[in-house]
Amino acid sequence: MEALFNFVSIVIILGSVCAIIWLKTMWYLTEGWKYKNVEPSDSALKTTRFGGVMGVIGGIVFLIIASNIRSGMQAGFP
Repeated sequence: MEALFNFVSIVIILGSVCAIIWLKTMWYLTEGWKYKNVEPSDSALKTTRFGGVMGVIGGIVFLIIASNIRSGMQAGFP
């Protein structure tokens, strides 16, 4: 179970970092493929970057919660 929490957290963080670094590529993978010959707007790119930042924060929080659950289990709590 511990490995699953860590794996999910790392996948979330890596995907979010990719969204921050490669904005246009992530926009194309999520939305751009639906349209022909369209460039993303500035607000679409800002939204993608914001989602990436929130994903990194969420992944880190998930890692912290998982480690707290793990330490609670080691302390003998159910």
